[in-house]
Amino acid sequence: MAALRRHDILDTAADQRFDRIVALVQNICRVPIALVSLVDADRQWFKAKGGVDVDQTALDTSVCALAIRQRDVFQIDDLAVDPRTKAMSLVTGEPHIRFYAGAPLVTRAGQALGRAPSNQMHLLVSRAG
Repeated sequence: MAALRRHDILDTAADQRFDRIVALVQNICRVPIALVSLVDADRQWFKAKGGVDVDQTALDTSVCALAIRQRDVFQIDDLAVDPRTKAMSLVTGEPHIRFYAGAPLVTRAGQALGRAPSNQMHLLVSRAG
């Protein structure tokens, strides 16, 4: 958290450089949601976002809060099945996120500030009998 505060980036205006990264991730990965997410003490804040209207979410709905503890790309193929994420409101409710992949945003000193995640939503279909 101290490294994040030193960079003085939380709650700052949109930045075209970050917006271009999000657009590139959405295009290359063909996903409806891509974010540059910074994890603070009690929330994740989106420096750049594509496919969502909110600027932040609580950590209890944040896969990024799990991912920031990893040093490499973090991926969960089905959030609805994974015991760490299956009860999260963004999985059980709108936008029903199913897939997560995030790469760490790391300072030169090696401290993780957040993740650059891409999320793939899938429509769930159930069949009777």
